Amino acid sequence: MLEVRNRDSTKGGKITAYADRLIWDEKAPQASYPKALIEAQNKWIGKSEGSLIKFEDIEVFTTRVDTIFGATFVVLSPEHQLVSKYTTRNQKKETEVYLEKAKKKTELERKENKDKTGVFSGSYVKNPLSGEDIPVWIADYVLPGYGTGAVMAVPAHDERDFEFAKKFNLPITKVIEEVDIKETKLPYTGEGVLVNSDKYANLPSSEAREKITDYLEKNKLGQKQTQYHLHDWSISRQRYWGTPIPFINCPNCGLVPVPENQLPVELPYKVDYKPQGKPPLATAEGWVNVKCPNCGGDAKREAETMDTFMDSSWYFFRYLDPHNDKFIFDKELIKRWMPVGLYIGGEEHTLGHALYSRYFTKFFKDIGLISFEEFTRKRIHHGTILGTDGQKMSKSKGNVVNPDDQVKEYGADAVRVYLAFIGPSDIVAPWKAEGINGVYHFLQRVWGLFEKVSKDTKPSQDDQRIMAKFIKKLEKDIDQLKYNTSVAGLMEWLNHLSRKEKVSLDEYKNFLVMLSPFAPHITEELWEMLGEKQSIHLSSWPKVDEKFLEEENIKIIIQVNGKVRDVITVSNDLISKQAEIERLVFKSPKVQNFLGGKNPKKVIYVPGKIISLIS
Repeated sequence: MLEVRNRDSTKGGKITAYADRLIWDEKAPQASYPKALIEAQNKWIGKSEGSLIKFEDIEVFTTRVDTIFGATFVVLSPEHQLVSKYTTRNQKKETEVYLEKAKKKTELERKENKDKTGVFSGSYVKNPLSGEDIPVWIADYVLPGYGTGAVMAVPAHDERDFEFAKKFNLPITKVIEEVDIKETKLPYTGEGVLVNSDKYANLPSSEAREKITDYLEKNKLGQKQTQYHLHDWSISRQRYWGTPIPFINCPNCGLVPVPENQLPVELPYKVDYKPQGKPPLATAEGWVNVKCPNCGGDAKREAETMDTFMDSSWYFFRYLDPHNDKFIFDKELIKRWMPVGLYIGGEEHTLGHALYSRYFTKFFKDIGLISFEEFTRKRIHHGTILGTDGQKMSKSKGNVVNPDDQVKEYGADAVRVYLAFIGPSDIVAPWKAEGINGVYHFLQRVWGLFEKVSKDTKPSQDDQRIMAKFIKKLEKDIDQLKYNTSVAGLMEWLNHLSRKEKVSLDEYKNFLVMLSPFAPHITEELWEMLGEKQSIHLSSWPKVDEKFLEEENIKIIIQVNGKVRDVITVSNDLISKQAEIERLVFKSPKVQNFLGGKNPKKVIYVPGKIISLIS
């Protein structure tokens, strides 16, 4: 039985209660989260600050109350509760036909359809500011889930309203004039100065919004309001596999929570899964029929299960303390390990798991379980491997590349290394047979290199410099999740090692350790063949001697009287010896030509970078 302490009953658990906190501040730097995620979540939450206005008993929400004098008609969504009231007898038949057609369209079709459709209701309402009677239309480009499901249509300043007005020959009244433009092209959706707006004419849009809003509120015709596209999350699912919703439906007491001493509610096994118009759990009569915890009368368990996001959105908290049977998790453990340092997920989870996980984290903070707002410090999106035809893999398209077949033919290591090598971690790219063939050949060469390993061979200075360079490069690439360039670096180093007659034990061991995260099986076996007793995956990462990272030769720029005249290359050990550098500089024919055979009056030397001669 899990118990949650420190509950604050004043805090709501609904996701809409967290809408403001879930919105990302677009002005603040959010380098630790993908920009696409931030933008998509903000758009999905859809915060809009505006006014709720009454056109008689039709309430509309608008963010541009300054355009109200340009509202020449009102549009109701086909689902709006006032459709029947405003449809006149003469328009009833035509309206019914239209409503049937609208039902068959998806929300996406309604959003994206440029060919606007609609039907006149036959009724009119009064514009609360202009006083004009304007027609009420019904059109499916207005969605029930946006605002109130009704809009004041301002065709001069809204693209969808403009298209609709043009098609049905409705009035278009310009009420916003673009500043410093001779003639405003319609529809114009930006800010400007009001025209054709009675006493509010010549006011800037922002000032007019405030004054008009004040007037509407004072006269009880409207009020300020913040609305969201985000709606409360429906967590119930009519399926068997899931967490049972712990409530009991009693005909006398209504919805009653299952008592804590009866938790958790476990799934029954004797269930009929055949489709029959009710949830599978409803067929388990011995499980679903219970007594009401309140009155003791006959009652039934809730037969639906929770959406899987109810579990998966906070699993990383419970994973840290999976055997705790007293509390949801130990807060001290969470304090030690959370937030997650790096979370890698698919972009397709932006509006699902990634959003719900943020919501759960904020809720846990509110009830005193944790002290932070975000579940991870950094999130990145992984890429997608497409079929060989460049399309998303699909059984219906017949382009699925079965990883089991690839492992059987090339081995698990080749598949892993190819997936790392195919491109950056967020790449969307097709699977290429020639690509995995190349990787397979690379691993064969790694195995074959074992024959060249000699315990008696010592790496030369040049070998050590090359080895240090690749170790440092791989460290940086892995830290930045650039696995493709990591593998490319290993391939380049292998080419160098393969050209040698003998390979030192240090070089080969370091190479295998760095390859092991990508090819764990082949490297483990070769490691054992070298006589190592402990697993390669428990070995230390190779250390770099910094002196080998210094370039052997350095280029120094030569300036004469402020202009670059030549470049010389000197060995690293001469950098600090100015006299020797000057001697080499004066030997340059180009320098002598610009000095005219004379000694410079002044010499300025920045070690290892530039030497400036002033004549």
